[in-house]
Amino acid sequence: MGRYEDFLGLLDKRDQADDPAAFDKMIFDKYGETLTVMITDSSNFTRRTKQYGIIHFLSTMQKAYREMDIVIQAHGGKVVKEWADDIFAVFPSSKAGLTCAMNMQKRLQEMNAGKPEEDTFTICVGLAKGEILFLEREIFGDAVNMASKLGEDLASSDDILLGESVYEDVQNEFPQLSYDQKHAKMSGVEFNYYLVL
Repeated sequence: MGRYEDFLGLLDKRDQADDPAAFDKMIFDKYGETLTVMITDSSNFTRRTKQYGIIHFLSTMQKAYREMDIVIQAHGGKVVKEWADDIFAVFPSSKAGLTCAMNMQKRLQEMNAGKPEEDTFTICVGLAKGEILFLEREIFGDAVNMASKLGEDLASSDDILLGESVYEDVQNEFPQLSYDQKHAKMSGVEFNYYLVL
């Protein structure tokens, strides 16, 4: 039985637990890991699929994501899943995640050079760090939610956005970079985040 299936089996038993809090702690002790979460989103999905067709877009995306998978693995990351036009990945450190994000953008720029707009592919990236439930092919937790908000909801094309914990880890690691602090309120939660410049 895989890690995810084992987790689902345990969830089925939670209602019978004498101490739900202790049961939840047992699950986190078994599956919880502190990781940096990356969630990417393609840029201009709606416009591009309408303008160039969904099959053309998906073909272009597949070529790009094959390259992105290589870059992620080269930086010690693990692709958890590719869902719709998003990539979900995890890294052992914030530095590895940010370095990977920058090199992903660089690789896409190389791939896009000299091509017509319909054959290019661009992404935006959200990075957040925290304790998550890591289930091999699924991930759950506050850092996943934050990376999703950053990468899917707040980022524009080519942006790399960092959650507070990632920023605290990397702010002195990359002297060539600067960061623009921003503030948002989403789903009733207020938070700071940082645009990599």
